[in-house]
Amino acid sequence: MVVYTIGEQLSAFMVVITASLAGGIVTGLIFGVKIPKWGCFPGFRLKPLVSAVQIPPLIMMIIMGCISRNLFGDKMNAFSKEWSVWIRSISLCLLLIRGGMNVSFAGKGFLFAFMATIPSWLEAITITFLVQRFFDIPLTLCFAIGFLIAAVSPSITVPGMLNLID
Repeated sequence: MVVYTIGEQLSAFMVVITASLAGGIVTGLIFGVKIPKWGCFPGFRLKPLVSAVQIPPLIMMIIMGCISRNLFGDKMNAFSKEWSVWIRSISLCLLLIRGGMNVSFAGKGFLFAFMATIPSWLEAITITFLVQRFFDIPLTLCFAIGFLIAAVSPSITVPGMLNLID
């Protein structure tokens, strides 16, 4: 097992961050972006160059991350798996916090309880039966796959819902 220095790990981390940031910026420039008001910065909206097709910035960031992982080869082997797990967890937490800040619960607790549980259960059960049908694996494993995929789903749907609010 090869042990990488902190400097090598940090440089691999910075390559991934730079490539993802570049992917997000390119997507924003091509498909338009709204930069909110922040402090003394007034904020603005950039008109899209291409309006017929909409690609979420997340997709371009994933593509650029894959390109950087394959383009830089051995240098990217230093990117620590433990860092990857922490970064993904923190990103998901921040995303869900950002989505939750736009919700007002005044007198709607029961409705929100149903809206938080029923769609994820239905998604997990649907995935479970599709996996069982197509791959013919044990039902308990199908349920595990269904709930794992349903748990990742908010990281895709919350940014889309925030865009709809804007």
